[in-house]
Amino acid sequence: MQSLINKTSELLKTPDQWDNYCELVELKDQIINMWRQSVHNSIMEYFNHPDNQIEGWKFDFTKHGLMPHFRWIPTNCDTIFTINLYQFKDFNLWLHANEIDSDAVKKKIKSDQFKRLLSNHRNDDDSHAWFIFQEKGNFYFEGATCNGNFDYRRMLWYAYHRFDDYIKQLTEKLNLIRTEENVLLFQELYQEVKK
Repeated sequence: MQSLINKTSELLKTPDQWDNYCELVELKDQIINMWRQSVHNSIMEYFNHPDNQIEGWKFDFTKHGLMPHFRWIPTNCDTIFTINLYQFKDFNLWLHANEIDSDAVKKKIKSDQFKRLLSNHRNDDDSHAWFIFQEKGNFYFEGATCNGNFDYRRMLWYAYHRFDDYIKQLTEKLNLIRTEENVLLFQELYQEVKK
């Protein structure tokens, strides 16, 4: 951090450069909000288009604070199981732990009968009762220094500036699990574990 502070004198050599920098700092939250809303709208438009829908899956979103929480829900499972995208970077299989025994689901989903629901995704964290798996920041862009490990701020920049690459990767991740065949598996799992 200190080296970055030291470099500012090299980067901001004139009063005008300093003023421009200070103005940008003051506008940071507005810029983030604009980019977030733009990416949100683009995701909604993309997945609401008939060409990008898959039989047996409903698409919607909720909000967690200011952050959109996109969901793909298999039919006839209520919202017990959903595939979620949070902060534009964290991809997870969520379960409604207030309505279902999460330990029983996690055990059952690892059985031969259901394990293919998990087989195509990196599992960075399944310790939370509400997540069957969670893949955090696992996106790749040419030239990015944080490939496979994006934080929110960098993910938002790439999602906004390279949306076509971003949505392609997101769709590929989804389509590994968002299939007509997997809807049937989720429905079967739901029948076996619902309270």
